[in-house]
Amino acid sequence: MYIKEIIIGITTCTLTFTGVKTVTVDDEQLNTENTSVSIECETEETSAKGIELIESEPLNKNGEIVYTMPEEMNLDIEEVVSNTENEEKQYLFVGDSRTVGMESIISDEATVIAKVGQGYKWLTKTADQQIRDVLTDNTVLIFNLGVNDLANADKYISYLDGLQEEYPETEIFYVSVNPVKNTTVTNEQINAFNDKVKEASVSFIDTNSYLVENGFETPDGLHYSKNTYQEIYDYIVKEVNDAVHPVNSL
Repeated sequence: MYIKEIIIGITTCTLTFTGVKTVTVDDEQLNTENTSVSIECETEETSAKGIELIESEPLNKNGEIVYTMPEEMNLDIEEVVSNTENEEKQYLFVGDSRTVGMESIISDEATVIAKVGQGYKWLTKTADQQIRDVLTDNTVLIFNLGVNDLANADKYISYLDGLQEEYPETEIFYVSVNPVKNTTVTNEQINAFNDKVKEASVSFIDTNSYLVENGFETPDGLHYSKNTYQEIYDYIVKEVNDAVHPVNSL
């Protein structure tokens, strides 16, 4: 990764470098002592400040002027960009029987912590330590719990907020509780739970609305067919990848 030059046009300057997307910044910023140039990598966005620019003669017939950076500044920026681009994500799914049902579909790249019939109590008493044993700043953590204890929305929010505060660099997602057919649990209760959990400080993935709109297959009213689990998983993966832009997508 090496930034070769900055080419100044009429209103913007363009960073030209190898292996990284081209980015533009306002020309006016280059006249200040503390120039801040945004660098968008293929996976993340970072910035380098205090760039010293050296003006040369116009490069071509369009009158574009080349600004070059000192070698040591090139190296500094290269290090920043490389450190962000080379990070691979670790995926962790945590859930109940619905996650168990989806486990055979989930990528081998991911870890699954799930148990049939469980909810908040199991999450905090058992799964929490298992989560922490593998959790890092590079973890993408995906929860799908709640159908077994819909009355605990506030407790889930408290847990999620606390975990996100403790691990601010970790990407945490909560997948909605999905719809049912003809069970003791009602879709009205599920909708109320989802509306509440959206208040948590983590990202919310609304697979519920997707299934309601597109339909779903269920053998018992609570769990899903393999085809529906595949649709749920694909939806989760798309939402996660769009938000995180990982090097190693699921």
